[in-house]
Amino acid sequence: MTSSGFLKQSNQDMLLVANTVDEALEQMQQYGVPIEGKWIGRD
Repeated sequence: MTSSGFLKQSNQDMLLVANTVDEALEQMQQYGVPIEGKWIGRD
């Protein structure tokens, strides 16, 4: 999706992957919102 320009890499990096519920909850507690511009350029 990022190589086609549909999704910024920073947005894909927000995806959390965990093997257990406890691990997922820990990742959600540690999550920080990235500061990004709103639009994808037409490059």
